[in-house]
Amino acid sequence: AVMAAVAVLVVTAFQTHQSSTLLRIAESQNSALARSFGNSIWLSHSRYLQSVGHLDGNALRAQPETSEIDRELRKITSGLPVLKVKIYNPQGLTIYSSEPSQMGESKSGNAGFLQSTGSGRPVSKMSYRGEFSAFSGIVAGVELAETYVPILDANGDLSIVFELYTDISNHVSTIRRDTWSAATMMLGGF
Repeated sequence: AVMAAVAVLVVTAFQTHQSSTLLRIAESQNSALARSFGNSIWLSHSRYLQSVGHLDGNALRAQPETSEIDRELRKITSGLPVLKVKIYNPQGLTIYSSEPSQMGESKSGNAGFLQSTGSGRPVSKMSYRGEFSAFSGIVAGVELAETYVPILDANGDLSIVFELYTDISNHVSTIRRDTWSAATMMLGGF
């Protein structure tokens, strides 16, 4: 019984370590992608993005520049594991979302958003969604890395915040398979 308990602890620690490593890697990837997207979008749309904080969702969806940003993001995310992109102003207003119904929503009270904007660093979490609205439409049964990435200007002030949702389903499946293999090997030794 003691050996079985030790095996459970070791396997649990292994899975926790693998999951936290995956989240760190996904956060690093999402941060680099968001900065790249920011570089692309900011050059041509910074004035617009800084000026729309007073608009509601309907007005944001109706702006021609919103459609331009959407076309650009769809093009630059093609072939990447990025399923969804949101852009917030520093106050937490969703000024763009690849799921248009979310434009105009506030994230000003969201813990991840606040932690990211307060620290100036990315903040991530892993989640499972039975259904998820992606660039390509509704996807089912997807494991996600969700990352808030603050984009700072040359003075170190917050310009915008990206939130990227990337598909990590294959990686999570690998961790589960490896965890089962480790558990089988350990328990087989008893």
